[in-house]
Amino acid sequence: MKVQLVASDLDGTLLRTDGLVADRTRNTVHRIRQSVPFVIATGRPPRWVHPVADDLAHHQIAVCSNGAITIDMSDGGRVVDRSLLSAHTAREAVQAVLTVLPDAAFAVDALDGFGHTPNYIPKWQLPPDVRVAPIHELLQESCLKVLFRHRDMNQTLLEKLIDAVGDSGSITYGASGPAVSLADTLIEIMCPGVSKAAALQRYCDANGIDPANVVAFGDMPNDFEMISWAGHGVAMANGHPELKKVAQEIALSNDEHGVARVLDRLIP
Repeated sequence: MKVQLVASDLDGTLLRTDGLVADRTRNTVHRIRQSVPFVIATGRPPRWVHPVADDLAHHQIAVCSNGAITIDMSDGGRVVDRSLLSAHTAREAVQAVLTVLPDAAFAVDALDGFGHTPNYIPKWQLPPDVRVAPIHELLQESCLKVLFRHRDMNQTLLEKLIDAVGDSGSITYGASGPAVSLADTLIEIMCPGVSKAAALQRYCDANGIDPANVVAFGDMPNDFEMISWAGHGVAMANGHPELKKVAQEIALSNDEHGVARVLDRLIP
């Protein structure tokens, strides 16, 4: 194939398990982006992308928050595309979740900051200006996504929640590995139709790129649409079993330079 674009997830894919970029991966990314655009496509919000972009000296496009917002790293992180979840739609989705899980713990990722409910227990370092309040107080404006967690979450409950939320939002999740329990995973609700694939399609349309000539890498269910959409979708060996079923290729794991090895073969 004639590769016109490379898109890669970060955690569990481009990054090692320790969250760092391997030298081999960094060198490969530096080499190939001299001739082919390289797009970061991650579930991380923009504030969590900048450190990785700095490490990679990445000055191109980054699709963040699972496709809810796209930023231009060459222009200080300027927003070039966004699909926000309206406050009204978010409240509908949250109410649907609460009918199934009345004591779910919620968080809201917005353009102007992060907030969570009192029963939400953070597992990562939060920004200093976090707001703590009941969920409906946090949903006064449009946001990038609503996140929730519940101690009893399992696949059956997740499917019930997807049915309950219906058209009020797109539900996905990205854990740190296929063995991680759903009870320890943040489930994400975004604007209906939002995905990494949808954001990448708009980028391709604007730049005359055929999706058939896109190589994409991912490891978790939030990469499902992107891996299915790309002309050459690559799932990581450490990835979720369901993602591997739709991939054209299974790369070595993120700790074995899987992304770099595939790119070195496809773009010598």
